[in-house]
Amino acid sequence: MTCQGKGGSKGDLSQPPLEQKTRDEIGLLIQSTNTVNSTLHSVLSTIHEVSENVAASSEELAQSALGVKDGAGQIAITMTDLADGSESQANSASDLAQTLK
Repeated sequence: MTCQGKGGSKGDLSQPPLEQKTRDEIGLLIQSTNTVNSTLHSVLSTIHEVSENVAASSEELAQSALGVKDGAGQIAITMTDLADGSESQANSASDLAQTLK
């Protein structure tokens, strides 16, 4: 029990469950220790899985944000081109109006 306690205190939860040979207080303590280690291992496994999912989702989000940035850049270029075209048409209309006078 001491070896498993030392390993667990250092973060090593790979130790096999302790063998419970008695049903007295020591046996109950061993059973409780095994339950705590099993539950802690399960919680840490779940945290690991969730953190992997968060990392994958973050990567997807970063890629999406990059796509949005590129799209916004293209829209800005298009709007500039439209403004330039509108200005050119306005100048042409003004020139035509001057010519017709």
